[in-house]
Formats: sequence, structure tokens, C-alpha cells
Amino acid sequence: MSQALWYSGIPERTNADKTSEGKFVLRRYDWDADLPWLFASYTENVDSKPTVLNGKRAATIFIRDNDARIRACKLGWQDETDEWKSEHEKNQSSDTDAVSINIPDKKRSRKRVKKS
Repeated sequence: MSQALWYSGIPERTNADKTSEGKFVLRRYDWDADLPWLFASYTENVDSKPTVLNGKRAATIFIRDNDARIRACKLGWQDETDEWKSEHEKNQSSDTDAVSINIPDKKRSRKRVKKS
């Protein structure tokens, strides 16, 4: 036997590989999205956040390391980096008007008194 049985289940890299922030996006639909689930690996420890993607709310973790992504997929997280990237590209490409607001510098209410 050349490879262990558990080794054959390593997921392939996604086409997008990483999102614009340089992260992988993994989601779980079978866990409560409102609770912060901890994902721990040798390289990162992250808490899940509730997000909505394609009309479905799920616990979502954002991971930077590919080895952590592989571990998360083995633990039941689903790699949805491609869907996340395509959804956010749609949101960024929509026509929006940019508004700039000038905020004046904060001024002191009274002068300082020098102590001698």
C-alpha cells in the first residue's frame, strides 16, 4: 500500500486559490451560524463568523494557509472560495456613486496653560 487511506481524501486546490484578501473561504451548514466555532491548526486559529452566500446563512471561516484549508476540509468544512470570489466580484462591479466627505481637523477647546 503506497498511501494511507486518509491521505487520499485531500481536496484539490480551487481555481481561484485565494480571495482578494489572500484567504480561503470555508463554510459549514450543519452548525449554528450564530455561534463562534473555533477552528485550530498548527498554523492558524480562527473563529467562525455568520455570513450569507447565495441566500444561505452559514458559519464561515477565512483561512490563509493551504495546509489549514486541507485540515478544515477533512473536518467537514466546505471550500467555497470560488463562490465567495464570484459573489464579491458581482458586488464590486455594480455601478455605484462614490461620495467623499471632508471631516475638519479636531480643534482643542481651550489653550494649554504652561506650568512653570
